[in-house]
Amino acid sequence: MFHKKRRPEKMGEVEGAAFRSHLATQRNVAASTQNQALNATVFLYKVVLERPLETIGWVVRAKNPKRLPLVPSQREVCEVIKRAKGWYWLLGCLQYGSGLRLKQSLRVRVKDLDFVPRAVVVRNGKGDKDRVVAPADELIVPLQRQAVQSPLGATLRLNPGAVRERAASRNADRPKREPPDD
Repeated sequence: MFHKKRRPEKMGEVEGAAFRSHLATQRNVAASTQNQALNATVFLYKVVLERPLETIGWVVRAKNPKRLPLVPSQREVCEVIKRAKGWYWLLGCLQYGSGLRLKQSLRVRVKDLDFVPRAVVVRNGKGDKDRVVAPADELIVPLQRQAVQSPLGATLRLNPGAVRERAASRNADRPKREPPDD
């Protein structure tokens, strides 16, 4: 125990600040743990002991760590894409080369492809906005091949499983027909 089991009524703001600083510097607790200790101290004195603290006092604050997002290097991405086969390769190339998110690349439809100016329309992107991106030169032929295999209004078959999943979910929403009474 930090204060050697002293009664809270006999302590004040100085001891509370010392305890919170001890949490931050000696125990290396997270900022949320330190804030919880601060809120508990304020509650104890204000509500339970009915002796509100005048000031919270000096305290060394625990800092929330600044974490940068993990971004793979260009070499790492190339290694992953190189090992991919079939539509996984096409999906990875489309995402990396055109800056698409996973859902956006899975929702590309045949009618969203325009090969003459080399454009892919991305619908309902971030902020619910549409945008146009240019696919890499190496993707034109594979995208044309995929487009030929898909009906005009269909989602481009970059994810064959998604077509089956959508069909199953549409069928699940339909009411079941009862057999006729004989």
